[in-house]
Amino acid sequence: MRPLAINFDNGFRSEYAIKNLHHITNLLEVDLVTIKPDWGLMRKLYKCFLKYTGKFCTVCNAIGYLTIFNYVLQLGHLIGCSPLVVGAWVSKIEEQPDVYSFDMKYFINTIKEENNLYEELINNCFIDEDLLCALMNNPDPRVVTSYDESLIVNFIQLPDYLNWDIKKR
Repeated sequence: MRPLAINFDNGFRSEYAIKNLHHITNLLEVDLVTIKPDWGLMRKLYKCFLKYTGKFCTVCNAIGYLTIFNYVLQLGHLIGCSPLVVGAWVSKIEEQPDVYSFDMKYFINTIKEENNLYEELINNCFIDEDLLCALMNNPDPRVVTSYDESLIVNFIQLPDYLNWDIKKR
C-alpha cells in the first residue's frame, strides 16, 4: 500500500505548519497533495459566516471535508478501487456547543442567506452537488462512508483510536 497525504489549505496555514507537513511526508516517504480552493470563494464564505453567525470555523471544516472527500472519490474512480482514508476528524461529537460546528445543514442554510453564494459553491470544481446533498442528510458527515454506491470510501478516524495528550510531544 502506498499512502497519499492530503492537506487542505484554508488560507491560514502558517509557514511553520507547511514546513512540518513537508518534513513528515519526507520522513514517511509519501506524496503530499495540497488542495487549495479559490481564495475569492473562501473569503466570501468566511465573510458570510462572520456576518450571520459571528464565527468562521464551520467554513474550514465543511469546505475542507467536502474538497478532500470529493478528491478521494474522484481518485478512487480513476484508479478503480475503493480508497481507505485515515482522517484526523473525530467521529464523536464532543465539541462545545456554539464553539465549533460541523453540521452540513447549518453550513448550507447559512450560505443560502447570501445571494448566489450557494450557487457559486456548487459551481466550484471541488464540490459535487450529489455529495453535498448526501452529506446534508447525514447528522455527522464525518462518518459517511459513501454517497456513490459504485465506490465505497472506508474511513478510519485516527483520533477515535488514539488517546491524544496535547502536552506530550
